[in-house]
Amino acid sequence: MFALGWAREKAALARAAAPIAAVLAYVVLAPRIGFIPAATLLLLPLLLMLKTRAVVAFPVAIATALVTYYAFSHGLRVPLPRGVIEALL
Repeated sequence: MFALGWAREKAALARAAAPIAAVLAYVVLAPRIGFIPAATLLLLPLLLMLKTRAVVAFPVAIATALVTYYAFSHGLRVPLPRGVIEALL
């Protein structure tokens, strides 16, 4: 019924577990450090895992976190955790 041959490879299991681990880390970190740093730390390893060059992954992760923050907090008025950078916002 299900072909689970891929699950026997350690690298494949790590690739499957990485997004779950990243989201769990985000859930723990976001209230403490804020949305923007937590979202950046969520996106960066996932982009690097997808073999995005680091010179591209860093600005994309930061820009995505910033745009998402401003879209939700200012455009949609959804409160997001500010955390350590509250004074800058």
